[in-house]
Amino acid sequence: ERRAAWMDEGWASFFPRRVVEKYDSTFDYQAYRVAAYVGEAGNYKDMPMILPSYMMTRGEIRNNFYNRPANAYEELRNLLGDDLFFKALREYINRWHEKHPIPYDFFFTFDDVVGEDLSWFWKPWFFELGYPDLGINDVEIDGNNLILTIKKVGNIPTRIAYTLIYDDDTKENFTASAFRWKNGDYAIFKHSLDRKLKKIILGDYLIPDVNQKNDVFIVN
Repeated sequence: ERRAAWMDEGWASFFPRRVVEKYDSTFDYQAYRVAAYVGEAGNYKDMPMILPSYMMTRGEIRNNFYNRPANAYEELRNLLGDDLFFKALREYINRWHEKHPIPYDFFFTFDDVVGEDLSWFWKPWFFELGYPDLGINDVEIDGNNLILTIKKVGNIPTRIAYTLIYDDDTKENFTASAFRWKNGDYAIFKHSLDRKLKKIILGDYLIPDVNQKNDVFIVN
């Protein structure tokens, strides 16, 4: 608790979502957690979680103990899917029940159960200064063919969501896993269009993104 408070408080901030959604439909719990993190991500209050928690000042506690880890766990859940995520989480609990795990025990247990080295995810979320920011990097339209390039501007990986809006105001929503960022900072998506495209909007209010100015492309 004193050395890695996010290993306790982060889960205490992550788990209530489903309970709140079940019993209080008037409060969007996850939107609250995302907004709280985005409001401080990358600023002087946002320190790497791997630093000993007893080094944190009062200004850093809310973000580093609660909001950043809660968002990291949510992105991890979306990355792995519910079945694999909760399988790994239960194994972590079983292995370390009534013991004293350190952060690496958490990371290595998940790697073991998932069967993959997730250091590309752990490192930016838990070890580095930085922030999540995806942006529309390039749009090419050639006839009915669309090539959309999205850039991971910030160093922290998140899942991808974007919407194609057409001239008749119809919309198509698309999503992609954060695995897209495992080997690079660019993700390319190709679409065959059957209507005239008006606008592309990147992001979702449940995905942390500190800069929304690079999330909209308007077709001339």
